[in-house]
Amino acid sequence: MTTTIKNLAELKRLIQPGVQIKTLEHFVPRWQDTTRTVTKVQTNGYWFTIPGVTEEVWTDFPKSGQVTFPAPGQFKIVVQMSPSVARSCTMEFV
Repeated sequence: MTTTIKNLAELKRLIQPGVQIKTLEHFVPRWQDTTRTVTKVQTNGYWFTIPGVTEEVWTDFPKSGQVTFPAPGQFKIVVQMSPSVARSCTMEFV
């Protein structure tokens, strides 16, 4: 997908059932280089499946200050866990 995403509202509109999102970089190594298929969307987040995982997985939508858009079709989430620890992931729409 080459759509330029400008803000969180646009990102939320793009996340719909059936959409696939590839994880390019993730703070949990087993999630890196996986492709999520969105199964259900709610106002505060979405459910997805990953090949090889038998159950659906939930993730919250980020807050607007936690997300940036480094390239067309990509988004990066950075969550500050403490003053010295941040966790991040970069994803791309397939």
